[in-house]
Amino acid sequence: MPGFKSKDVDNNELNEWVDSARKKCAESKHVIGGDLQLGSMIAHAPASTDGVWPHIAVRNLIERLNNDMIDKHVAVSIRNSRGVVSRGLTDGGNQERDLADNYRKMFDALKIKWPRTAAILKSVADSYEYQAKREDITSGLNELRWG
Repeated sequence: MPGFKSKDVDNNELNEWVDSARKKCAESKHVIGGDLQLGSMIAHAPASTDGVWPHIAVRNLIERLNNDMIDKHVAVSIRNSRGVVSRGLTDGGNQERDLADNYRKMFDALKIKWPRTAAILKSVADSYEYQAKREDITSGLNELRWG
């Protein structure tokens, strides 16, 4: 990530890099692709020293950009970065519920000062909660079929 140094992110370096990249993407008519890549990059940002994801410089960037497409792609990239998931036939959605709880805690920590960033975290939490309910239903059906 531009501006990433050791365990910190340089706010100015990050913002200058993002502004320059977005300008070049606009000049070459690659705004959408550039914003999607930016969303993916943001999704892999480090946590802040306060222990909450993302780093404060990235939170400020999200708020400044005020871009729905980037925000949506951050959420998609977060979900996609989970990787392969395995579970027993009757385990239900406990894994997803734990993830939803984690993202809701981060949402609560950020909702006052960084509302756009918090909204991204809430959307991720909501999607995991929805998936948890689906897994609970699948688990119940598996118990009926095989149990």
